[in-house]
Amino acid sequence: IGHNFADSSSLLDSGEQRIEKAVKMSVAVNVALLLGKVYAVIASGSLAVLASLVDSVLDLVSQAVVQYAEQRSRLGVNIDFPAGQRRMEPVGVMCCAGLMCMASVEVIRESVESLLKPGKHPVGATLATIIIILATICAKL
Repeated sequence: IGHNFADSSSLLDSGEQRIEKAVKMSVAVNVALLLGKVYAVIASGSLAVLASLVDSVLDLVSQAVVQYAEQRSRLGVNIDFPAGQRRMEPVGVMCCAGLMCMASVEVIRESVESLLKPGKHPVGATLATIIIILATICAKL
């Protein structure tokens, strides 16, 4: 049985197209969730919703940083980068980890402040807030 390399190339292109489409859909869903969560945080004042909003922001930032780093790592050797740019991807991952750490510290700070000063963050769940959080849960499944 012979293999037709033209067919395998088109399968690879088709697979890459599906991956690209999935990435675009993921970004679109994350942007929609982010916008909904901004409203939910403002409407509810909930720190749990704030933590979820921070997670959505980090999802989008991580996608952008990793995509940029991955594209840069594909570039070949040039005068500015004699060893190439293949180390850009781990640097991008380290940047994302640093952002996640800083965001986590801020959410923890807000939570501790809320514990120490009760009543500072009144929480009120509206129907819209509940729907947004349920949509987030469903999208993440």
